[in-house]
Amino acid sequence: MRRILVTGGAGFIGSNLTLALQECFSEAALTVVDDFRSGDFRNLNGFRADFVTADLSRIDGHALFRDNVFDGIFHEASITDTTIHDPFLQAHDNIEGFRRLLECASANQTPTVYASSSATYYGPREGHKQAAAIMIYQLYLQMKAGKRPRVFRTGERKRDFVYVKDVVAMTMAALNAPRSGVFNCGCGEPFSFNDVITELNRALGTSLEPEYIEKPYSFYQPHTEADMTRAQPELGFAPKFPPARGIPDYVAFPEGKGI
Repeated sequence: MRRILVTGGAGFIGSNLTLALQECFSEAALTVVDDFRSGDFRNLNGFRADFVTADLSRIDGHALFRDNVFDGIFHEASITDTTIHDPFLQAHDNIEGFRRLLECASANQTPTVYASSSATYYGPREGHKQAAAIMIYQLYLQMKAGKRPRVFRTGERKRDFVYVKDVVAMTMAALNAPRSGVFNCGCGEPFSFNDVITELNRALGTSLEPEYIEKPYSFYQPHTEADMTRAQPELGFAPKFPPARGIPDYVAFPEGKGI
């Protein structure tokens, strides 16, 4: 690929994707669009290409990119803050931004990969989300500080935790999908929060016991598990980083290359 566009490229998934694309397609011209509402520029430490600071839902993409014909578009921009409950703002910024992007893509029939609602992603370059970051990150911070990790009572509720390197690999594979489609992106196997704490203890060299607390919600989903049966035959993708492998990689992530 010669020209690649990534929207939301300073966010959690977007920044990891952008840096992976830069490494895999070193001769390609990359362009990132982000307005920093859900991202952080420090996530792009080492990025060497073009950056447009703009809200995708409020720009004229045809005018901005009229001299560029992209070979691939990765759309990761959206409002990810779950505390924003303004339906007009959510609908306008998320839907209008996507509509304008598709108008640009349709003019040249550019393959476009779109990330929908998030699963339980985890990995480097998520710290800027602070309290909204995934539980693995929150537990990691607690345990790194020598504190007992706090989870809801019994710790046996399970999630399909998918490491960001697998998310990036599947996202890149989706650009070459044989047809348009919707694909689940997950690990394909559920792990309990107790399992996560065990792996964090192993990676950190600690032996901290969980502190079980009562859940403050009347409903809390006890089990999530992604059906990955379409990913292998249609995208040639299989996840490689279950928590037992992803967590040590995460803990070893070099300081200064993200937050």
